[in-house]
Amino acid sequence: MLFWPILLNKFNFAGQTSIINNMALRRNHTSSGRKGTGFLVRLFIFMILLVTLLVWVYYNRSQLENYFFNSKTVVIENDNVLRTYLPTSNGQVLHKKYYSLSYLPNKKCPEWVAYPMKKQYLKVRNIQHRLSFEADPELNSGGTSYYDYSGSGYERGHLVPAADMNFDMEGLKETYLFSNIVPQQRNCNLGVWRELEKQVRDWVYKYDELYIISGTVFSNNKKGKKIEKSGIFIPDYLFKVILIYKDDKKSMVGFLIPNSLSEKHLYEHVVEVDELEKMTGIDFFNLMLDDKIEEKLESETDLKNFPVSEARYKLRIEKWNLE
Repeated sequence: MLFWPILLNKFNFAGQTSIINNMALRRNHTSSGRKGTGFLVRLFIFMILLVTLLVWVYYNRSQLENYFFNSKTVVIENDNVLRTYLPTSNGQVLHKKYYSLSYLPNKKCPEWVAYPMKKQYLKVRNIQHRLSFEADPELNSGGTSYYDYSGSGYERGHLVPAADMNFDMEGLKETYLFSNIVPQQRNCNLGVWRELEKQVRDWVYKYDELYIISGTVFSNNKKGKKIEKSGIFIPDYLFKVILIYKDDKKSMVGFLIPNSLSEKHLYEHVVEVDELEKMTGIDFFNLMLDDKIEEKLESETDLKNFPVSEARYKLRIEKWNLE
């Protein structure tokens, strides 16, 4: 009689043990699945952070190289001397770190920009950047913003090229202020104006330093051409005045560039600086130069001092004008 209860108890105990073991296995399996999912989530987050870090390192590699490897990058310090190279102004004059400008609030456009350009600036490694255009907080009135140009058909053209200030982050950022921007036809911005900017940098390498003044020329028509929705006036022409001012060589040249497609050679856009002064009402280098020297340089241009690249002219005609 005692045998059967004992046997039944054994089988019952074995069944309970089996159930308990099965429940434990299910719990372990569930736990393992949760751990696997958690691992994948953590791995995904880690990969996102790693990619973000690598992208940041890529776009800041120049600064990191300078910091960690003591790269022999030239440190450019702002000159605290009087800016006697500035022309006369018909607008609000603002002084940036490496250039000055005159802004015309009634036209919502700069009148001119002026700055010295030195070979030592160009020899500094270019800063990798993706900068956006910004309003200039120093303007009293008449400032513009990014959307004032949207849908207008005009490029946001720099008067001080970003490439001229690509040795210093603050100076570079200031070229993207709208006080430095003019409405420019695309085939001018990417064509003849682009060629002239590059040519000027070649002359900087040749002479170590140049003084550059760039600006706008508007129609005599009082209404003028403008972007209707924003009221920004559109210049008919852009100009550059370049001065070589060395002990052994002093020379000046002026360029008048139409705000449109040009097939002409750069030399065909050369004008006497006297003529530019009459057109714009601006007096160039009046504080920097003695009157006799100023008069001589503004009325005479020796193009031998300003050789141009024929290969680049050909590139403009065959490629840049078509972009």
